[in-house]
Amino acid sequence: MATRRIGSVTLGGGLMVFGILFLVHTFWDGLSYGLILRFWPLLLISLGAETLLSLRQSETKWVYDKGAIVMMILLGLFAMMMAAAQFTLEAWEALGYLNW
Repeated sequence: MATRRIGSVTLGGGLMVFGILFLVHTFWDGLSYGLILRFWPLLLISLGAETLLSLRQSETKWVYDKGAIVMMILLGLFAMMMAAAQFTLEAWEALGYLNW
């Protein structure tokens, strides 16, 4: 009986999607960190879809990839911190504390 780890595909896809979004933000200011942060539910949706697809394979034993799930949580927290940093910098600039 083969063992399949649930969460590995979701982590890979999540890293690719968020990596592309952060790269786009680097070159285009129209995409804010706040908007990127709004995509965090995609991680939960894709993890649920991966779990449901794994249940269909009755001859495969499945276990959760705990490391991948922890990395997805850290990725979500990183996106939250970047959004908070951008919000803070924009507020300071609007208040005149930062003069670039």
